Formats: sequence, structure tokens, C-alpha cells
Amino acid sequence: MALSNLTKVQTVGIGSNIEVVGVITTGQFKSGTSNLHSTGVELTNLNVSGIATIGGNLSIGGTLTYQDVTNIDSVGVITAREGIKIPDNKFIKIGSSDDLQIYHAAGAGSHINNTGLLNIDGTTGVRLEYNNATRVDCTTSGVSLVGDVDVADKIIHTGDTNTAIRFPTADTISLETAGSERLRIDSNGYVGIKESSPHLYYSPDLVVKAGAENGGITIRSAGTTDNNYLMFADGNSGDTRYDGYIKYNHSNRFFDFATATNVRLRITSTGLVGINETSPGTHLHVNSAGYDGVATFESTDANAHILIKDNNTHATGTYFGVEGNDFRWITHNDSSSAERLRLTKNGNIQHRDGTGISYFNGASEYIFNSTTSSPPAGGFEAEVQIQSYKTRAHLGINAYMNNPGGPLISFLSSRSGTIGTLGTKVQSNDYLGEMRFSGDNGTNYNSVAHGATIWARAKSTPGDGDSVIAGELHFATGTANAGSVTDNMVIQKDGQLDLKRGRVNDNGHMVYRGGGRIAGTATVSLDIPVLNDGNIYWIEAFYTHHSLSYGGYLYGVYGAYSGHNGLQINNTIGSSTAGGGNAGTWSVSRGSAGTPVVVAKSAGSYGGMGYYWIHVHAGNVSNL
Repeated sequence: MALSNLTKVQTVGIGSNIEVVGVITTGQFKSGTSNLHSTGVELTNLNVSGIATIGGNLSIGGTLTYQDVTNIDSVGVITAREGIKIPDNKFIKIGSSDDLQIYHAAGAGSHINNTGLLNIDGTTGVRLEYNNATRVDCTTSGVSLVGDVDVADKIIHTGDTNTAIRFPTADTISLETAGSERLRIDSNGYVGIKESSPHLYYSPDLVVKAGAENGGITIRSAGTTDNNYLMFADGNSGDTRYDGYIKYNHSNRFFDFATATNVRLRITSTGLVGINETSPGTHLHVNSAGYDGVATFESTDANAHILIKDNNTHATGTYFGVEGNDFRWITHNDSSSAERLRLTKNGNIQHRDGTGISYFNGASEYIFNSTTSSPPAGGFEAEVQIQSYKTRAHLGINAYMNNPGGPLISFLSSRSGTIGTLGTKVQSNDYLGEMRFSGDNGTNYNSVAHGATIWARAKSTPGDGDSVIAGELHFATGTANAGSVTDNMVIQKDGQLDLKRGRVNDNGHMVYRGGGRIAGTATVSLDIPVLNDGNIYWIEAFYTHHSLSYGGYLYGVYGAYSGHNGLQINNTIGSSTAGGGNAGTWSVSRGSAGTPVVVAKSAGSYGGMGYYWIHVHAGNVSNL
């Protein structure tokens, strides 16, 4: 070291240079042009007016104070035990042509170059600038923080200024793309997508505003997953359990809405909606699922309506529902709305005024005043049944008007195969209709006891458009228990009256007739009732095959037992049996009160078929 003034020097030896082996203590040390070499030097104060050059290491145990030193050059290594501290309002200044370089490994390392860029491992990435604002501008990776650190509206740009992360207000963050806000999280934790006020209405956690786009949220399944889920869980279960979800099934194209993990609502790809029903068969299919009712409609007044509308104005006022405690059906025509049907609070069904055709369709039977069919099966059950107690009318057909007309019942028969459509004419001998009279036979399944029938038959085939055809009317009655129902009277098309047994004429005159085709060996009889006060009979009986050789006849006047002594008539006026009785013989047996007079033909030996008829005129007290 060069010294200009040396107050005290202690040394072991002197050479061309002064070498101090021990310790040098001085109050003031000055050096000139000479060098002072010492193994160890202890100084109270060291003042150097020129340049002090230290080729080795400089170890300072105390404080190195900067005053008026122009340059301090360190060729070696500076070791700061307490770190390098820069006081407040002081700075490290970097010249315009020099870089502050921080080496951490061989090579370029990381440094701040003279253009103000922070290079990390030699890559230009971040620029720190101060121009009345703090800004981090990453020109390569595109991140910059613009705005004063003490204000709320700070922006981080990514790439360009139109894409940014913004802090518009305290505790609020927003994301921008194309210069417009797309996502915001406010100080309450509410999330808004394209919505700057996500706490609208009832403060939901997420508000999505679709704007002019067609959709707000898209959920895509990963890989080949068939279902997309939007899950809902309670706050206590965390991620271990969900209470409900919305699911979209890609394969079958339906939406499911579930609560308590059970599907409550399903919307199919064709627009069918099922409530508690996963296989809806209509546009709205509601399954009560164990509840007493399917749907409840409640209003604050007496009118609870269900509106039904089509796509035009004709649907105005069309509804059904409770109004004034009555259930009403209101429909709208081209001019106004009107009530068409009402079910009163007392259970009365009232069909209101209307025009056109009203009809029932689809049911096999309509039953009034009961819930069961009589009989329930067997083909005899009627499509319309009125069931009630006896001694009152079950069906009334009443006509009113100031004219000579009256009510009527129409029976129509057609061979058309389409119900309700005419166009296929009936044929001669087709049945036109009938009325049956039956009784209970003690069973409740498929049969009743048939007692009588009034029926009609066509006796000609009508021409196209004919309004009248030939016909005949039949009256049939049952013969006995387990017997048959046969015609006893027929009114033919020409007015002829055919009677199987007879008819009541005036003054008690009764005519009994019978006839048919039998074999000669057969036996036939006609029973004629006898009253308690007696009868008188004129009887004619005849049988023939093809000639009188195989036949016979009988006629006469006969009396029946009258219940007291008196004249008894038994006079056969004529009788014949041809062919030696081969055709059988006729006989009359007179009955008493309660037993009939029987006109009978006994069997003969001739077996060929022939014809017979019996004609009886009887007198009794019965009058029309």
C-alpha cells in the first residue's frame, strides 16, 4: 500500500519494502508512492486520498460507509453476511449500456438487459416498466399487469389488450375476450357468465346470460360416456352423495330430472313427457305412483280452470274445470264461448245446448244406475242397460208439439260392414229387429230365461232408394221350462193373420188352430184349456198324404165338464179313417176343470210324410 505519512511503524526487519509482521496501530495512516505489505494490520482509522487497490480479499468486520468515493472496484468476490440492503428511497441504477446479469449456471443465465427486459435463461419474456403506473408486460407469453397497485381496476392481458383478466372492483374478478366481459366472480362469491350482476333475483351461485346465442351452457361427456349429468348435492355430504340430478341420454335422446336419485320427470326425443313415468305414451303421461290423485289444480277463488288452446283464435275461452263448485266444460266456436257439459256438485250430468252429432264411442256397454252388466257375459248383455227397481218406467220416449205425430222407436238393419255407414241393402228374409222379454234363471253369468219375442222380418229385397219394403211381424212365446220360443202369431205382408193356437174374438169366441207336417206313424195333439164354468167346442181335424187312402178326418160338437150337473154335449158329426187305419185315427178326449180337452191323432202303420191341421172354435167367458 502506498503511504504519504506514517506516524509509527513497528517491524521485525526492513527490506526494499516495509513488511509488517505484527500489528500496526495508528490514529491516522497515510500512504505515498511506497507499498506497505503486512501479514496483519490493525487500524483505528484508515484514510486513503488516492486509490486503494487490494489484490486479495478484503474482510470488514464492522461497517463499510460510503461517502465521497467515485469508484469502488472489486475484482474478486464480495461476501455479505447480512445480505445487501438498500435503504428506503434508494435504488440500484443500471447504465444505459450495461446489463445487470445474474448468473446461476454456466451460459447466458438470467439477466436484465439494457432494453429493460427480464431474460430468463436467455429467453426474452417479461418487461418491468414504471410510467406513472406499475405494469408487467410479457411480450412473449403475453401477460401484463396494468394500473396503479393501489386502485381496484387492475388488468392482466394475455397476448393482446382484448383478452384480459380484470379486477373491476374490490374483491371482484372478471375475464374478458374480444374486448367484452365473459365471466365474473363478485365479492359474494356469485358467478356470472356474460352477466355483470350475478346476484340477480334470488342470489343464485351461477347466472348465465346467453345473449344472441342459442345456448348458455353446454355439458359434454368424456370419451364414450353415454350420459351427461348435472349433479346436485347437499352441503353436508360433500362429494360423497348427491340428492338430485339432470341427465341427458345420448343414445335414446331423452332428459331425466331426478330427486332423491329417483327419476321424477322424463322428456323423450319425440316430445313425450312422463311425470313419475319413464315410458310416457302421450305428450303428457302422469303416473300417480301410489297417490290418491294424479294432478291437483288449486285456485284462490271458486274457479280452477285448465285451459286448452290450439294454434288459432278458435281456442279462446276453451277450458274445463271447477267453477262455482260445478265441473264445467267450456268450448269456443267461431263466434263465442259457451258451456257444453256440466257435472254439478250434487252429481248431476247436464249436457248443454249444441248442434251437430253427439256420440259415445269405444265402450262395449253403458250401464245406468248400476256398475255391473246383466248378465256379465254370454253375448246377451246389452250395450245400453237401465237397471232399477220395479213398478216404474225405466225408459221414456216423450214427444211434444201441436200436431198429430207421436214418439217412435226405430230399428234399422244393414248389411254394411262399417258401423254407422249405410250403403249395403238388406235381403229378403233378413231380420229387421226384435224385442226380447226375459227373466232371471238363477245364474249370474251367461244366460237368462227367454219368455217371449216380438220381431220383424223383411219379405223383399229393396230397390236402390226404396223407402218401403215388404215385411211381416212375428209374436213368439216360450213353450215350457227348458222348451223353445216359437211363433204363435204372424201378421204377413198382405195382412193375413196366422195363429198357431187361436185368438180371442168377440163375445168369448176363441179359435184354436194348429197344423204342420208329420209322418203317418207320428202322434200329434192339441191341448185346449177348460175353464171352471165349462166350454163348448166345434172341432175339425184332418190329415192326408197324397190321397184319402192314407188319411182321415174328424169333426163334431163337444162339451167339457162344467163343474156341476147339466147338459154334456159329445157329438161326432163326421169321422173317417181311410186305408184301414194306415194313417192313424183322430180322437177327442173331454177334460174336466183344470185339465184340457185333447184333440189327438194316433200313430198309423203308414210311414210317409203328410200334412195335418186342427181347427177348434171354443166358447168361454173371456172377452177382449
